[in-house]
Amino acid sequence: MRFILFSLLNFCFLGVDSESIEKARIRRMLEDRLRPRRRESTYQRSSEILHRSPRKMDKRIRPFEDIAPLNVSINLFISSFDSIAETTMDFGLTFIMRLRWQDPRMMFPDITNEKTYNNRTILTMDLKFLDELWVPDVFFANEKSANVHQITSDNKRLRIDSAGYIYLEMRLSATLSCHMRFEHFPMDVQVCAIEIESFAYDTADVNFDWDSTPGGVELARSIELPQFKLQGHVLGKCDSPRGNFTCIEGKFILSRQMGYYLIQAYVPTTLIVMLSWISFWISINATPARVSGRGCSDSKAINYHFSGRNYGLHDRDNVSIYSRN
Repeated sequence: MRFILFSLLNFCFLGVDSESIEKARIRRMLEDRLRPRRRESTYQRSSEILHRSPRKMDKRIRPFEDIAPLNVSINLFISSFDSIAETTMDFGLTFIMRLRWQDPRMMFPDITNEKTYNNRTILTMDLKFLDELWVPDVFFANEKSANVHQITSDNKRLRIDSAGYIYLEMRLSATLSCHMRFEHFPMDVQVCAIEIESFAYDTADVNFDWDSTPGGVELARSIELPQFKLQGHVLGKCDSPRGNFTCIEGKFILSRQMGYYLIQAYVPTTLIVMLSWISFWISINATPARVSGRGCSDSKAINYHFSGRNYGLHDRDNVSIYSRN
């Protein structure tokens, strides 16, 4: 009897042990699947190194403090011209701004089997890390309004390479002022610029320059404007009206396309003038015909005037007269 009881208990315990061993095996298998690969663990270790570095520095102090001015390279990728308004004298841009500067405090050893850029290991960092870094105080001197895109998340990217170079990208939309002249309207050429300055640091501390490797300004192939044609752009330095602050500008040369105004303004006006000449070929004694012809011409002129207001031509004429004064 004791032997039978002992056998039953042993069988039960062996069953429990085998079941727990199977669960442990499955758990280990799942943990192996969820465990980061070697590439990711190396990346994680390098990220931890960088996360430890900012605690040893003060982000309020710029790189190369008391040594030399910090060079910041800027690149713009223009994805679209949103609007060009003559009445308010401004234009809209949607673009990606790329900033590059060096901070020796962010240097780390090269990592094998990791992404490289210019033969240096480069890491893509979480945006929370941006709060622990010194960042250039870039602003647009001729800005009327601007915003950083945040759908579906912050449209920013932060990368750091082994030499301490920091690459920051962000997607923005901005409405910028543009002084326009309308002496040759509608055959005018407008030059609208984007001016980028440092708000707090003068030229003794920070120096902005256009990035020469991909080009300071890149344009998307899909850019099309309804009434203008983009002839090109010119990059250079500018003088800040606030004082000795670093300033760069990109000028966009826009020539107005005349097709719209030929159809909406020149052709109707020419036809109205030609119709008004018909009365000269009507006999003097045919008074009703002369009066009806004149009335027809006047009604067409009034109709054209109000249609021009609907298309905004009347407002543009006011702007052109105002600009001449």
